[in-house]
Amino acid sequence: MPEESMMAVFEEIIENSQNALVREAMDAGRIPIGYTCSFVPEVLLSVDGLFPLRLRAPGIGGTQLADIYLPPIICSYCRSLLEYGMNGRYDFLGGWVFNYSCQHMNRCSDVVKSVVKPPFVHVLDALHTCTENTISWMVDELRELKEKLSNHFDVSINDDALKTAIDDHNVFVSVMQEIGQLRKLEHPPLTGAEFQKVMTASLAAPKDLLLGPVKEFRDSVQARDGGKDYRARLMVLGGAMDDPGYIEIIEEMGGLVVGDHFCTGSVPGLNPIGNENLDPLERIARHTMEKPCPR
Repeated sequence: MPEESMMAVFEEIIENSQNALVREAMDAGRIPIGYTCSFVPEVLLSVDGLFPLRLRAPGIGGTQLADIYLPPIICSYCRSLLEYGMNGRYDFLGGWVFNYSCQHMNRCSDVVKSVVKPPFVHVLDALHTCTENTISWMVDELRELKEKLSNHFDVSINDDALKTAIDDHNVFVSVMQEIGQLRKLEHPPLTGAEFQKVMTASLAAPKDLLLGPVKEFRDSVQARDGGKDYRARLMVLGGAMDDPGYIEIIEEMGGLVVGDHFCTGSVPGLNPIGNENLDPLERIARHTMEKPCPR
């Protein structure tokens, strides 16, 4: 596939919540589950016909409906998600999974439950330290979510299914890591905006259906010559950042983004799930709790 067509695939995914790969998965009988935070382990939403989608609001023009329920002091992300929900643009989701990451999100989850009324809503607790006690707590939290998903959607989430989901996750992030490593070269063959487009697309589509295009992009980029000169190599840090246009603006000014640390970026988004000898839920809990949160 020509590189222009490859990037068009990723851009279409980013621009449309119900994009072509989401529709393909749903046509096959799979159920999309939206989630709000990197501390919601998407691997737990990737079993037996379920697939995760990071909740976003691409192209939103205003939050007139959401502002009735959430005051302007509430962050634009929460208000945008509620606006999307109230407009019916997330009606295709089988459920929403929130994380108590902040008071704004707590309020958003309450309003979504009472106003949007999704068929399934679950809120994970947010723990701010990583100790053996908090990991044990997180295992219990994940077990509760697993049981609710199993009962509501009539899906099997046993240890074998979780191990398969973990293996699939690790395969996908290994390919993304290979692409990310190219940014360390003196003259990287890809821009930061290109990398972020692929990274953002990976949060907005089923990863198994996206793996082929991502591998094709990796192979294409590896065959490129080094990129153009730049004025400065930059690392961008922050919370959620799902619009690669911000990176494009930086790079139009002569910078080159070769590293990032935000929760929709390569750190912590490309960490593999290790501890192969542990129970799958504990593996997922440790992976979740040991993430460095950019917030």
